[in-house]
Amino acid sequence: MIGRRSKSVSPIKKISGGWKMKAATLWSSQGFALLGTSISQFTLVWWLTERTGSPIWLSVAAIGLLVPDVFIIPFIGPIIDRYPRKKILIWANAAIAIVSVLGTMSLMTDRVAPAPVVTILFARTLANSFRWPALQALATDVVPRDQLTRINAIDYILRGSTNILGPVAAAWMIRVLPVSASLAVDFIGAVAAIALLSSVTVREKIFAGKRRASVRANLRSSLSSMKKGLRYVMTAPGLLPFLGYVSITNLLLVPIENLMPLMVSDYFGSTVESLSMMQISFGLGTVIGGVILGIWGGFKSQIKSALLGDFVYTIGVLMIGRCAPNQISLAILGWGISGIGDSLSVANLNALIQKHTRPELQGRVFSISTGLISIWVPAAMIFAGPIAERTGVHFWYGFAGFATLALIVAVLFVPAFYRYEQRDLQAHSGTRFANQEA
Repeated sequence: MIGRRSKSVSPIKKISGGWKMKAATLWSSQGFALLGTSISQFTLVWWLTERTGSPIWLSVAAIGLLVPDVFIIPFIGPIIDRYPRKKILIWANAAIAIVSVLGTMSLMTDRVAPAPVVTILFARTLANSFRWPALQALATDVVPRDQLTRINAIDYILRGSTNILGPVAAAWMIRVLPVSASLAVDFIGAVAAIALLSSVTVREKIFAGKRRASVRANLRSSLSSMKKGLRYVMTAPGLLPFLGYVSITNLLLVPIENLMPLMVSDYFGSTVESLSMMQISFGLGTVIGGVILGIWGGFKSQIKSALLGDFVYTIGVLMIGRCAPNQISLAILGWGISGIGDSLSVANLNALIQKHTRPELQGRVFSISTGLISIWVPAAMIFAGPIAERTGVHFWYGFAGFATLALIVAVLFVPAFYRYEQRDLQAHSGTRFANQEA
């Protein structure tokens, strides 16, 4: 129960050393899973690009990837706060392994239509919806509070590294192996993640109330917990305006990444190797951004650090938007610059929520925040696909870049925008929500 002393979860003791060893094991487990995800998603999206050549199909795939963020993740938070997060991570990876096996079987034919591929992408994303909020919430049970910004930087170094290795492996596999082979790699990564997660012991701060016996009672309790988490997000000073800003930038910028395969194939007239180089460049950028943030630590204001990251990301997007069709090398450089900005921005956003939210509320706050941030993105893809079909994918890069740049400048000098990070976690420790859960 929120407000009571949280109980400790005592899994089988295997790795029980200092926090650095535990953090290394946790993030290594997700590194294996991320590598498999990077390979399989790259392969499936390129398959859609080659097979359909349609911005609309890529938009449908993007919507399928985003639906869990909008409609499912907000309901996941109470589960993450109520049950051991390490077990949730294990079960999420197990679900990805099962989807990979079923997907491999379904793709072992040359008569595969686009719809089943989109379904596979959706199912994998649904499992990932549990994985990332659980990992972010679990981080505060492992990592000291003053190290959260740097551990998020390391998180992005890891993600960037898998984004470098994944496209390289995927581009090779596309040339020599059937598309189903990429899902087999995803299965291996998920199994490796489960093995590492099972070897680490974490004392977790989770909901300590009694378990409900019936499914209906559990659902009612979860809905009640989600409502309390939503009320916290809506009333915490400064949090909602900041999430609104992130939502608008996502609305503008997410279609850029999802339309990238067509930008490479149609506008630049290039091949899967060039798309692989684009993704490698972005991955290198995220690694560089993580290293910069790990050494520097960011501004005293994490919101300003996140805004700096968005500014750098937007500069890279505008570089791509200004490229001529024969300037693919410049576009690759621009996407690498965007990778640096992405790392700086998201790592600071995650650390901001971790530092200023009580541990037993973090699962709900992360999941609800993700849903609020992503809620308008499917609408953006619905419009971006047909617009790109009529005007060409190149148009969206310039439009989104200038619009995001104007938004960054607009919020930079608004004092109310910084209220959430100015609050004292101890003074505003969520006492309004204490002792309210039965």
